[in-house]
Amino acid sequence: MVKACKGYLTEEGLNRVWDQERVMTINRIHDCLNLNRAYQDAFQRTKKRMEETPGEKPFDFSQLYIFGKFEAFCRRLEKVSTPSKLRCRFPLVVLLKRNIAVITCVALFGSDDIGIC
Repeated sequence: MVKACKGYLTEEGLNRVWDQERVMTINRIHDCLNLNRAYQDAFQRTKKRMEETPGEKPFDFSQLYIFGKFEAFCRRLEKVSTPSKLRCRFPLVVLLKRNIAVITCVALFGSDDIGIC
């Protein structure tokens, strides 16, 4: 699942996540997070159905073993998506931060040459 999501996020390795449109990247990250939830929900439904069915062996698999790597991957995706969401919602804030950084750089270096900043 992790490999499939990485391929989906990077268009099979053709594009880095940071080089793609933010909105598209955020949507793809949410698709991966939803896949994780759906995968775990299906596991729980199947486990419950097997426990309720007479004569059926109970599900005896470690959820950590099955979902551990995917969970860790999804936690990283959530961390990555938060700054991107903020930049999409508040592009003016990002622009202001950049302008403040340039002004600070000019003030510090006393240069009109913005290229060094």
